[in-house]
Amino acid sequence: MFQIGSRRLVHLWFSPFMRNNAHTLMVAAELFVLALFFEISLLVITLPQLVHIVRRLSRSRTGSPYPLIGRHINTDRLIEIAGAVAYRLRGRDACLPRSLLLLWLLRSADNQPKLVLGVRHDSSEPFMAHAWIEDCERPIAECSDILARYSVIARY
Repeated sequence: MFQIGSRRLVHLWFSPFMRNNAHTLMVAAELFVLALFFEISLLVITLPQLVHIVRRLSRSRTGSPYPLIGRHINTDRLIEIAGAVAYRLRGRDACLPRSLLLLWLLRSADNQPKLVLGVRHDSSEPFMAHAWIEDCERPIAECSDILARYSVIARY
């Protein structure tokens, strides 16, 4: 009984990726495991500590090839899959797990990205925070119109 339920849960979670090939599905599964690691880690350590761990592990011998299968997919497609995985995990509040996944992927590809945190600076709107990745001072996979509404409070 539990096995049938868990299969159904896995099928429901990964169904958007099943329209693609098996390769994409495997990359999504690997990124999902990594995103879960980030979520659980944030329960016991601070964000700066997690960013430090991500920076170190993504460049290590064991961490840099992760996702293992993702080495055969171009960076734009990996960014797209990371966004979809984060959205499936957190819904509309997916910016932090997506940014952590992108930080990992870009660091393991020998880039020097920064995790940026910002808050909405318009006091007439409700409080909202946002996380994104910058590489060489330019945002990765973010709309500049959206980022213009945020004031940067931290860069890691």
